[in-house]
Amino acid sequence: TNKGMKQVTFKHLDIHFEQVSFAYTAEQSLYQDLTMIIPQGSKIALVGTSGSGKSTLTNLLLKFWQPDHGQITLGGHRLSEIDDCLVRDKIAVVNQEPYLFNATIRENLLLANEDASEETLYWALEQANLLDVVNQLPDGLDSFVGNNGVKLSGGQRQRLAIARMFLQDKPIIILDEATQSLDSLTARTVLERMEKWSQNKTVITITHSLERLDQYDCIYVFDHGKLIESGKEKDLLADQGHYYRLWQIEQHQIA
Repeated sequence: TNKGMKQVTFKHLDIHFEQVSFAYTAEQSLYQDLTMIIPQGSKIALVGTSGSGKSTLTNLLLKFWQPDHGQITLGGHRLSEIDDCLVRDKIAVVNQEPYLFNATIRENLLLANEDASEETLYWALEQANLLDVVNQLPDGLDSFVGNNGVKLSGGQRQRLAIARMFLQDKPIIILDEATQSLDSLTARTVLERMEKWSQNKTVITITHSLERLDQYDCIYVFDHGKLIESGKEKDLLADQGHYYRLWQIEQHQIA
């Protein structure tokens, strides 16, 4: 544990960003006075173009970085006063370039939950749409993935990371472009299974793609670190603002 940190008990896991400002350097300010509420159990999407500051939120929430001003609270407690391990124990992250250890598939999965039975490992692989791939490998679960998963394709690496997320079973999930390497059919299958499984969890989805966002409780739209719009998809489309323009571009590309 970190010295001087409070051991806290959580009555709930609401996340509040209260007038948070953050800059990488004096010249590169990312957030200014960011205020955002993510209630426990809600489904939230953060959208915007590349470099608009969406992924930085993950690093702030996991306490890898500290805000310059303002505060972030988890369950009503200031993040700065909660032990790092306690915070990270509540949050599972799947990002677009997950790190895999030079070990077997089994060992990479057990890192997420060392007590998981073989049956549970197979269940997690099934949820991540990876079971067929693993079953076809000569050594199955005991196949080596190579240094950072070099023996797997990008999509397989991402699905292995998603399987780990199922095994971790944490109350807050951050999906940072988590299905980017998957073809659209596989992505849809995996997302549907995640939606069903995560009904009582907080889900924060960081994404370029605007597909399936009609199911979210709130969409936060970022542009160059500024939160410029928020609301349900139908309301954002009706307002015909920044989100509407992003949505139109995507519809055009799909067409």
